[in-house]
Amino acid sequence: MLFAIGLQASWLGSRSVPMELKTLIVNATEITNSQKKPGVWWSLGLFPYVIFMLGATDRLYRNKKRRLGLFGEQLSLFVGVILTTLALVNTLR
Repeated sequence: MLFAIGLQASWLGSRSVPMELKTLIVNATEITNSQKKPGVWWSLGLFPYVIFMLGATDRLYRNKKRRLGLFGEQLSLFVGVILTTLALVNTLR
């Protein structure tokens, strides 16, 4: 559930970005010519989520919940591999 809550918080955080930052992101997209490559932006945007989840997994290990911590590590690795693959595939096009 912690991972699902983290994804939902990440989505809500992206919806509450101030207009000035959205303008900066649009300008960066135009400068890098990545309008047709949204996967790159998804991988960059969800990277802090993976870091947060690894921190939560570390806390599980400290609380002696090793099986749950191992599952969290595997899930974080899976999401990290998907985001890396998404970024690589979109940059090669």
